[in-house]
Amino acid sequence: MTANYDSCIKCGKALVSDEISLNRKLINRNAVTFLCIDCLAEYFKVDKNVIVDRIRFYRENGCSLFK
Repeated sequence: MTANYDSCIKCGKALVSDEISLNRKLINRNAVTFLCIDCLAEYFKVDKNVIVDRIRFYRENGCSLFK
């Protein structure tokens, strides 16, 4: 599978680094394709705010994936 670091594999939305980091944290550390926040929320069947809170949590706790 070809690496796609700039857009969501499902909806095509442009990605930011936190979305890529969260995909690597929650789905696969070696991922080469990614989902945006909205598609991640749908994938995990949670509200978008849960995903945003998770990013904040990892960032505040010093996770090295979130710069």
